[in-house]
Formats: sequence, structure tokens, C-alpha cells
Amino acid sequence: MGVLGNIRSWFAKRDYNSAQFGRRSRSYIAKNTSANAEIGKALGTLRDRSRDFVRNSWAGQRILDVMVSHAVGTGIMTVPNTGSDVLDNKYRLLREEWEASSDVEDVLDYGAQQALLCRSMFEGGDS
Repeated sequence: MGVLGNIRSWFAKRDYNSAQFGRRSRSYIAKNTSANAEIGKALGTLRDRSRDFVRNSWAGQRILDVMVSHAVGTGIMTVPNTGSDVLDNKYRLLREEWEASSDVEDVLDYGAQQALLCRSMFEGGDS
């Protein structure tokens, strides 16, 4: 087996440190609970601190901006592919009509609405 084979076998070996048994992990006891159960009563505090970090720290603001731009970009658009040009065009027209009226205050376009939704979800866990 050459160098390339050694590299392939090294990448093919998949293991998790927490799944190994040995002297160092003998006393490690993992809980079999969900993330929500682990957070428990601290959820409100964690949410408040997350929002405070975003509002009062340049790093928090930048992290949130990057996450939103990677998730949404300029907007997530659907592309119809029904096999019929007539149906595809009808869908596009209906979607554009709905997008124009989707903001009650007529301030944000559809991409900005998606970014706002994503931002509130990342910042405080809102859905």
C-alpha cells in the first residue's frame, strides 16, 4: 500500500473520542437526555444572554450577520419545474404577486423578510 492508500485508510477510520473505552474515559458517564432536557430551567437565561451578546458586542452582531447571510443570502427562491412552461409561468406570477403583498407595512421585500425571520431564530431561538 502506497502513500495514497495510507491517506485513504487514515480518512476512512471513523471514530469518536467519546465512544472509546480506556483509562481516561473510564469515569466518563454520559447522560441519555435530550438537549431540551439539559437546558431545562436555564433556557430563559440563555436566551437573554444570547440577545444581550448580540446587542452589546460587535462580535455577536458580526456572528449573527454572517450566519444569516450564509443561511439566506439575498433570499431563498423557489424554481418551479413542473414540465409545463405554462404552469411554471403561472406559478412565478402568483408567487411574485404574493411576495409583493406579503409585508403588511410594505417595508421589506421577501428576501429581507426571510433574513429577519432567520435572524430572530438564530438570536433568541424564536420560530
